[in-house]
Amino acid sequence: MELLIDEKVKLFNGAEIPWEIFARWSAHKQMMNLTPTSEDITYTPSHCEKMRKIVKAQYENGTRPKPGNFGVSNGQAKPIVTPAATFSSLREASDHYKVRGVTLRKWMVENPTEFYWANPREDDAVVTRRKKGVAVKTPDGIFKSIKAAARHFNVSERTIKTWVRGMRSDEFSYVE
Repeated sequence: MELLIDEKVKLFNGAEIPWEIFARWSAHKQMMNLTPTSEDITYTPSHCEKMRKIVKAQYENGTRPKPGNFGVSNGQAKPIVTPAATFSSLREASDHYKVRGVTLRKWMVENPTEFYWANPREDDAVVTRRKKGVAVKTPDGIFKSIKAAARHFNVSERTIKTWVRGMRSDEFSYVE
C-alpha cells in the first residue's frame, strides 16, 4: 500500500491529524496516541486515596526512598541556626516550626540574632541563574537552547534534558 502525504491519521481519541504532522512526532508520542496504555482505566477517588496511603506507608517504614533533591541532599541547601537547634536546611527548619519557608525567611529578617544562616555567603559569591539558554548539539545540528531543540524534535524540554544526561547521550549533548 502506498501512503499518500495528504492522508490523515486517526488517533485513539478519534481526532484526525495530517500524516505530515504525525510523521514528525517521536515514536513514543505516536504509539501513545494510537494505543495508549491507560486505555479504559478510570481512577476513582477511593483508588487515589488507597494509592496515597500505600506510598505514605512506604515512606514511613523506609521501603520507598524519598525523592531526590531536597534538604541535605540538595547541594545548595544551607544550614540555618534557630533558637531550637541548627538545621541542615531551610526546609528542615520550616518543617520543625510548622511554617512555610517564606515565613522562616521573614523571621530571619525580623530577628537576625535568633534566626540566621550558619554559613552566610559573601555578596560576590551569590549564585545567579543562567539567563541565556544552553546550546544543545543534536543529530540534526546545534540548537541555541533546550527549548529550541525540544520544539524541533516535538518533545518536551524535560525529554531533551533526559536524552542529554544519559538516554541518548551519544547523540545529544550540551555545547559549552
